[in-house]
Amino acid sequence: KDRGALFRIRLPSAVVKRVENESRGPATVTTPMHGKTILVVEDHEDTRRALSRVLQRKGFDVRAAGSVAAAMEQFSINCPDLMICDIGLSDGTGWELMDKLHKQGPVRAIAVSGYGMDHDLRRSRDAVFIEHLTKPINSSNLEHMIATTLTSAPR
Repeated sequence: KDRGALFRIRLPSAVVKRVENESRGPATVTTPMHGKTILVVEDHEDTRRALSRVLQRKGFDVRAAGSVAAAMEQFSINCPDLMICDIGLSDGTGWELMDKLHKQGPVRAIAVSGYGMDHDLRRSRDAVFIEHLTKPINSSNLEHMIATTLTSAPR
């Protein structure tokens, strides 16, 4: 009592969805997570490196960028399946980056920020981020958001 609780969950390396098949009833569709490309945009080098390592261990192909300009370049070279983007970057904001990328087409992206007030979350939604994760990052929350975001339509 009064000591809290610790829960640990393991997520599969694939997302399983139930879909309705007219002739056969419910069916299961698996969306593989292994091998998907994630672009990590983070200006703090240690954080970028640590997040990249965690994602690589989960089987993702990870690209990294430390600025808006580097992210734009990475995006033009290899359009990733998902972008995880810090909001406060050295040469702009993640919101500005999303605005630039949306001029090129839809993007699946998760905002990561130390800012978690209602207006920050609203601004991320307005910038068409699918999710907004507040730092410090909880790995199980991140895994859940990645799975959710990869199975949603790009915006």
